[in-house]
Amino acid sequence: MKFLILSIAINLFAIGPFFDGKFYPKDKTELENYIKEKMTNSSNYYSKISKDSIKAVIAPHAGYEFSGQIAAISYSLIPKDTELFIILSPSHKNLIDGAVTTKEAFNTPLGFIESDKDFVETLLKNDLFKENSSLFQMEHSIEVQLPFIIYSFKKAQIVPILLNTYDLSKISRMAEEIKKTIEKTRKKTMIIISSDFSHYPDYETAKKSDASTVEAIKKLDEYYFDLYQKITLYKNIKDLDTLACGSSAIMLGIKIAKLLNATEFVPIKISNSYEENKKASKENAVGYVSGIFISGKKEKDLKMEFTKEEKKELLEISKKTIENYFKGKKEIIGSDIHQNPKFNMPQAVFITLYKNKYLRGCIGTTEPRFALIDAVKYFSIQAAFNDPRFSPLKEEELKDIKIEISILSRLKGILDYKEIREKKDGVIAISKQGSGLFLPQVWDYFKTKEEFLSQLCEQKAGLNRDCWKNKDTKLYTFTVDILQD
Repeated sequence: MKFLILSIAINLFAIGPFFDGKFYPKDKTELENYIKEKMTNSSNYYSKISKDSIKAVIAPHAGYEFSGQIAAISYSLIPKDTELFIILSPSHKNLIDGAVTTKEAFNTPLGFIESDKDFVETLLKNDLFKENSSLFQMEHSIEVQLPFIIYSFKKAQIVPILLNTYDLSKISRMAEEIKKTIEKTRKKTMIIISSDFSHYPDYETAKKSDASTVEAIKKLDEYYFDLYQKITLYKNIKDLDTLACGSSAIMLGIKIAKLLNATEFVPIKISNSYEENKKASKENAVGYVSGIFISGKKEKDLKMEFTKEEKKELLEISKKTIENYFKGKKEIIGSDIHQNPKFNMPQAVFITLYKNKYLRGCIGTTEPRFALIDAVKYFSIQAAFNDPRFSPLKEEELKDIKIEISILSRLKGILDYKEIREKKDGVIAISKQGSGLFLPQVWDYFKTKEEFLSQLCEQKAGLNRDCWKNKDTKLYTFTVDILQD
C-alpha cells in the first residue's frame, strides 16, 4: 500500500517527459532496443581506460538520431556501480543567476528517476543554488540524459542542475559546494556535463571549431576556457554562433573535476550532426563530443608542444604578414579558424626581429590577448613598424631580417629573486612607478643574476637599479618556446 501511494505521488509531481517521440523514441521497447544497440556499438571505446579514474563525463544532448551514439559512448565508460549522477546542464530558455536544481523526480518512457533530496537540500543552503522545478519543464538538456542513466544504472539517483552564468567566481564557489556535498554523501558519484558543441557553421568549420574547443578543455582551466571562447567568438567566424551551448556547465565541470583530483581531459570521440546522420545539413552542423576527465598520479604538463613543421609554419606566417603589409594588405586578424587547434589557442607571444644579428624590433604581450596565429600576425607588424626604439622597417631591409617567435608560458609570481633560474626564466618587474620585462634570451648579455635584474629595473622599467630588492616590486617569471628561422 505504501509503495502504491509513493508511486502515485511520484507520478503526480514528476517532471516530464516533454521530448519523448521528438528527441528520442516514445515507446519503451523501442527506446530500450535503441540504447542497447548504441551501448553495444560503444564497447570498444573503453578497453584502455580505467573506469575508476573517471571523475566527469561530457555527453551531448541533441536528438538521438544525431547524437545518440556519442552519448552512448560516454555512458559506456561509467562504472556500473555508480549510484548518483550530478547533471550539469545549460538552461536554454531561462537566464539563471547562479544555478537551479529540484527535489522532484523525472518521468521517462523507461520509468521514473528520483532526485537525491538530501543532496539537493544541502546545496540549497548555499545562496547560489535555488529550487525551481518549472525551469526543468521543456528543457531537453537534462531529459535526454535520463534514459541512458535509467537503462544502465537502474537504482541511481540524480542531482539536476541548470545554469548559464559566466561569473567565474560564482562557478568556483558552486564547484566547492558540490565537491563538499559529494564527500558528505559517500555515494559513488559521477559528474555528467551536458553540452553540444559548435552551432551552426558548415561541416568543415564545425570540425575545426570542435577540435579547438576540446584543445581548450584539455588545459583544465576554466579561466582559460572562458578566454578561449571570448577570443574565438570575437572573430565573428561565419555562422559559428556558439562554441559549446553548455559552456557554463563545462566550466563548472572542469572546476569540480579538478577538485576531485582529475589531471587530464581525454576526448573519446569528436563528431557532428552531419557525420552522425547524412540527412542533416552539411551547411549548418552541430558538434558533439564524448570525453572524460580522469585522475592520474600527477598533474600533466599543460605546456603546448610544437613540431618542427608547426614552428616552420608559424615563422612563415610571421614573414608573410610583414610582406603583405608592404603590399597594402593590412587586415591582420581574420574571421576564420585554423585547421590546427593549437594555432587557435589564446597565447602570449613576443616577436623579435634581427638585422645582421642586431636587434631591429621586439614587441609582444605577457598575457594572452589573441589566438596564437593572430598574435603572431599582430605582433609581427608591431615589431616591424611600431617599436618606438627603431624607425619603421623598410621593404628593402626584409631580405636581411631574421624572425624569432617567443611563445610564453603562464606567469608565475615569486617571493624571492633566488627562485629565478638563470638562462631559463624570463622575468617581469612591476612596481607602482613602472614595469619592465626581459626575455630569457637576454641572459646571454649578462654574467650574473644581479646584473640581469639591475638592468631590467633600470633599462626596461625606468626604475632604480636596485628595484628588484624592494619588497614593493613584484617579480614574475616565465619560460618561452623559441622559434627561429
